[in-house]
Amino acid sequence: MAEAIGAAIISSAFGVSASVSTAVGIAGVSAASIVGGVTIAGGLLGLQLLVGSQQPKQKIAAQQLSLRQALPSRTIWFGRNLRAGPKFMWDAAGGKFFDGYYLGEGPIDAFEEVQLDGKITPITFPGGIATIAPWGNAVAVELRVGNVPEPTFDTLVSGLSYWTDAHRLDGCATALVTSTAPKKEKFNQVFPGGRPPEALFRTRDLKVRDVRDPGQTEDPATWVWSDRAGPCIYTFLNHGFGTRVPFSLLNTASWQAFNALCDETIHDKNGVAFPRYYLAGCHRAAEDEPADTLQQMLDACDGRLTLEPDGTIGVTGGKFPAVTLTFGDAGVISRKIIKGSSKLAAFNRLKISYLSPPHGYQQIEGDPWVDPDYPWADDAAELLETTFDRPWVQNHNQLRRLAKIYTAKKNPAWRLLGMVTDLSWAPCLFEEAVRIKSDRYGFDEVFIVERAVANIEAGTCTFDFASLRSDTYDFNAETEEGTTPAVPASPNSVLAATPPDPPESLVMLVERRVVAGGTSAVFLRLIAAEPAREDLSLIGRYRRVGDTAWLNMAQEGENRASLISSVLADGEVYEAEGALATYGAALQSDWTEPDPATIVAVADGTPPDQPTAFGVEAIGSLVTVVWINSGSANIADVQVRRATGSGAAYSSSTIVGTLAGAPNQSMVFSESLAAGTYRYWLVARNASGTAAAPLGPATVTVA
Repeated sequence: MAEAIGAAIISSAFGVSASVSTAVGIAGVSAASIVGGVTIAGGLLGLQLLVGSQQPKQKIAAQQLSLRQALPSRTIWFGRNLRAGPKFMWDAAGGKFFDGYYLGEGPIDAFEEVQLDGKITPITFPGGIATIAPWGNAVAVELRVGNVPEPTFDTLVSGLSYWTDAHRLDGCATALVTSTAPKKEKFNQVFPGGRPPEALFRTRDLKVRDVRDPGQTEDPATWVWSDRAGPCIYTFLNHGFGTRVPFSLLNTASWQAFNALCDETIHDKNGVAFPRYYLAGCHRAAEDEPADTLQQMLDACDGRLTLEPDGTIGVTGGKFPAVTLTFGDAGVISRKIIKGSSKLAAFNRLKISYLSPPHGYQQIEGDPWVDPDYPWADDAAELLETTFDRPWVQNHNQLRRLAKIYTAKKNPAWRLLGMVTDLSWAPCLFEEAVRIKSDRYGFDEVFIVERAVANIEAGTCTFDFASLRSDTYDFNAETEEGTTPAVPASPNSVLAATPPDPPESLVMLVERRVVAGGTSAVFLRLIAAEPAREDLSLIGRYRRVGDTAWLNMAQEGENRASLISSVLADGEVYEAEGALATYGAALQSDWTEPDPATIVAVADGTPPDQPTAFGVEAIGSLVTVVWINSGSANIADVQVRRATGSGAAYSSSTIVGTLAGAPNQSMVFSESLAAGTYRYWLVARNASGTAAAPLGPATVTVA
């Protein structure tokens, strides 16, 4: 029945009676007309309505929430994006300002970056304190990826009387920015302009299904994030906010091949590698037509949806088509031939634009594409310009490749329109391209099949063909990539192109300070050479060796080249890294290891004095060691070490006891031993483990 189901979809989508017969390789269904494997984006709306009528509309859970502001149009995002979002919450209570951002339907894959008023913060998922100037600890951000269920924002529950545990925003990616008001005299210092900061979030958005991976089933829980065009389009076709096409109607082999094409590695003229076709963007459920969004996604990869012989939906494009069929003049009943020429060209210059991540994910103009085959030296030459906007493209090299392909396809050397043939041409119905050789008109070209319909009763096929240049998909990055738009450099801008050099003469020290109650505590200090530029400061991070999470270090006073940590755990080994960054850490250098790379946190580096009155006595098998602790105020304990043999060295001794005691306290240690000669040493230590020189040995013989 797969053929019949496919035929029904074709019929509804294109308004014709469709089937697949033995003429095109599939038996079992007969009808008067066959629609070939032409691009179906134009008929997708009908297909969408057909499939949509078989499924209930997705329930909008957000409408069930009781909020002060109704949620705007629900959105789904693909790829990697930087955005703010409509606010589901803005309020103030108890000296706090609350700004809640709706960032689209979830679950999204990850939050990669949080910006406040355009400045990059160190905040990572699931949230944290801004710490950077001017806000310091006054601004906190909480992040939700949009799982079901999601935990509520406890900050809102405790801060607002009307917000309860029931307000979870399940399935919505959200962020809450909480700003705490400082003292009145510091308000404008902490919040320049008299307001809390506006936030931007860079995200890896919806997880998508790649049918090349057998582990990715129809269950979205098995999908992974990707910005490759193929998996994103495949997922949108099935999504409840998209065209809602069942996965069973998508041709697996076709999509597997297209996904592999999108995954191929391309290099720009600077040697930077990236996938052949990737994309990013959003679909607004209440504002955007799914067919329009789908076309924009396809435009980002030169993609075309096709109907396969079994009635499923395939995808093609993105590379020069493989041609297996060749036809001549035989079987042609009639045709309209248009031969391309410079004067009849649709255009010869493309004004191109795309979404540029280095420019803050703003849509900007790229280097225009000029048709190199146009006879510009001709006196009759004229500029024929058209726009080429690709808002789902984020790479200038990819944009220029697409512009070249588009130019070639829209300016073919030959067009064959309304070409009527006998059924000997039926094998073309489900081909992407064929070769046509005409001795009568003198062409031998590869032609894209733009339209294909067979009338079985009349015994005819009708086609539209457009020739395709052999070099359409060839691309020399060195000569054809053009000039990538420059990124404006600004010391405080997140858009500045060149990061600073790493810090020079970076040194790590242990610093001991007396804290509350006269207790000595230990800190890490990072010091570097004074940065040459006034807009640069040293930033640093540290962690205990073996831990995975880094902790930020803070600047004290006005010294831009010195940082201090929080209190360290006494006796532990720590590592740190330093970098130079512009104001607000909008740009920073690579992280650099200091000298030394690791250091032991010792709060008290002064050893206590050695014990006195040290003696050892054996009575039978019982050995007793006695001593009196020194009068040092910082003595914490004494280690008792023992070695076997009359000539045993300290290096062969082991710790057999550790006794804590006060200054000038008399101490006794006892143990039972077998017959033999033993040597003992005492090692006095302070609370940081700093040890005095060993005292001993004292020798005893057990009979």
